[in-house]
Amino acid sequence: MKLPIYFLVLLFCFFDKAHARINYESVICDDCSYTEAKSIARRYKYQPELECFVESVGTPDDQQCRSSTTELVVYDLQQEQFYGFYIGYTNQGRPFHEMSVEIREMQQIPAQIKEMLINTGNGYKIMTNVTRDLRANFDLNSLIKKQSRNSFSMFNQQRVENDILLMATDCSNSPESKAMELAHNLIAMSDIMMHANDKASNDGNYKNSFQGTRITGANFQVALGGLGVGGTVEYFDETKNVITDFTISHSWHLGGAARNKVVFKLEMVEGSIDVSTDEKLTYVGGVSLSSIKKSGSSAGTLKASDISPCLADAIDRQFQKTVSSGSNPGSGAAPSWRNTPLNSRGGGSLQRDTCKHTYYDLNGNPLFSFEGPCP
Repeated sequence: MKLPIYFLVLLFCFFDKAHARINYESVICDDCSYTEAKSIARRYKYQPELECFVESVGTPDDQQCRSSTTELVVYDLQQEQFYGFYIGYTNQGRPFHEMSVEIREMQQIPAQIKEMLINTGNGYKIMTNVTRDLRANFDLNSLIKKQSRNSFSMFNQQRVENDILLMATDCSNSPESKAMELAHNLIAMSDIMMHANDKASNDGNYKNSFQGTRITGANFQVALGGLGVGGTVEYFDETKNVITDFTISHSWHLGGAARNKVVFKLEMVEGSIDVSTDEKLTYVGGVSLSSIKKSGSSAGTLKASDISPCLADAIDRQFQKTVSSGSNPGSGAAPSWRNTPLNSRGGGSLQRDTCKHTYYDLNGNPLFSFEGPCP
């Protein structure tokens, strides 16, 4: 049985809204008309916030309400048409019940706003082409198999030395082990990054004009000079599927349906593509990687009994750790692989006698912890 690995493509660039003196809202749509653009402008989310007050001796009829004006630009990606609107309220300074929403057409849209939205649209086109190319041409299977022979053998040897493979179940080739290794596989990420950047640099829409641009999934923000624009991407004709889905399916067996899947984020940073693991959407043994790494924080602490034995083994394989009986890691103890495995019973009963298993990064900084067996 084969289960896809998913690549979530998200675009990202640095953006500092404080540097923009005038900020516009925007929506990028696929082949939308003026009527559809006007309906977007009527949405509640674009109505500016009202500030109302009544003097201490006044009555409700003395209420005074004011608001700023939302400047909204709708950009039709296919036709390269722009529709601009001012959204505000009538009767400024009057009580709320005397005010109503007012939408006025923008007679002239600044050239910089048009330029930013065209470049943003090109950025989406590039990443769409990149994801389609990865789906069709990038062979992750051979890379992971190659990595399994190299890196897993080192971990397996270490586990033999630690007598951990004396467990009743050998998890060395389990779906949990493969998913956890892939989620932290820098060689895999580097190969994806190289392939994606090669495709992007040869793309006809690539114009090296993405400075100051941040695009995260369906959301984007751009700054150019004293102007800034931020908004969303949406599609009225979903059957065209231009860039509505940034998910790439790839065949690699991680087992157990959605219990084990690895999601990589592809981000555009100043025109280049970076790759990282999306820990919220990556699942190992039915638990999101972000939840695993929150254990021991204010969010709560996972217990070894809450997870599968092979997930516990995969955690032990990937991270250094110490085991302590108190609430803090052992005083002065250096992180080490040579500790009671998280999925064993240890010297005490898991129900009555638990220890804190604290995991570390390569620099010895604590990452997260689990409640598990004691030595």
